[in-house]
Amino acid sequence: MLLSPFRWVVIVFGFSVLTISCEQNNFADNAIAEFFGLDERLKQSNRLITYSTDNTIYHMREMSYEHPKYQFLVDQTIVLRALTDTFCRQIDELREFMVMESGGFYTPKEASALGIPTLEGKPKGVNNKKIINAIFLTGYKGKAPQGEILRSRIEKLKDAYLLLVEQFWKDGGIKGTVFAVSDRKKVLLEALEMELALSTKNAYPLTSKVQDWANFTFQQQSIASVYPLLRAIQNQAKLSEAAVVNFMASKMTVGCTYDAYELFEQPMKRTIVLGESYETEFFLGQYASQANFTVSIQGQTIKSKNGKAIYKTIPKKVGEQNYTARVAVTNSLTGETESFIKEFTYEVIQPH
Repeated sequence: MLLSPFRWVVIVFGFSVLTISCEQNNFADNAIAEFFGLDERLKQSNRLITYSTDNTIYHMREMSYEHPKYQFLVDQTIVLRALTDTFCRQIDELREFMVMESGGFYTPKEASALGIPTLEGKPKGVNNKKIINAIFLTGYKGKAPQGEILRSRIEKLKDAYLLLVEQFWKDGGIKGTVFAVSDRKKVLLEALEMELALSTKNAYPLTSKVQDWANFTFQQQSIASVYPLLRAIQNQAKLSEAAVVNFMASKMTVGCTYDAYELFEQPMKRTIVLGESYETEFFLGQYASQANFTVSIQGQTIKSKNGKAIYKTIPKKVGEQNYTARVAVTNSLTGETESFIKEFTYEVIQPH
């Protein structure tokens, strides 16, 4: 499931605080503690997003057992996760590299000696701006500036997400889904792109003197500010992955949704007297007037009207009566038809 709007606000607000603090260039102890606190909150947020996404994928997999045509979408979540994990791993490596090049992390012994146990595992060179400038903007130890490389990776990951979804329409798409309707492709992809949090475009105001993402993001920044900033970029990647998974899951039930095409009946009377007419209404789960389905019983085909199909018969004997309803449901979006059967009973008694 997608994160709630409230959680989105919390994440964005945290990132805004980070940016404002960085611009003030005031790295007092309390500010540094706030950066580390923000990093921990983002780390926890990433765990929650991953948990939520995994839960959605689990339900997608469960649905694919009943509807095998969706297995392809489930398989693509593995590809999607691999893209996200690779990107996040590269961010982790970059974080560790910049910290190690600026003095490393506090050991338990060092943190204890300073009387601040919470420093354990935190970077030492928190005020180091030179190393950030070198690594991300000018190049360091023969490596190209990582700021532009990171910008490129962000845009490539976003493009890879969209390309993965675009191929769902390939070769006629998945029958019985929106992915079989080619004229919906463009508008759905554009809508999905708007949902992706991962982007470096329009990331800075037009009034800014710096008009490239790398310089706007890393110029005059320190280890303390960039440390959680990189975690925030991972957060954007995981939010974008969640948006793609939710998009896929929603299209597994697009159109008329009927609780896996569950058929219900509502007879006028469950028990009738011999000679009376047995009459019942059939309707699909989560009644929808736009539903288009037929019910076939003992050679008689009944078309639905306003989401209901009415069956009438006059039984010729007493006792429990059993009959089989064969249902054909037409997807109003794609025109594809799915069929299933269900058994029903009613009772006939002797007249008094």
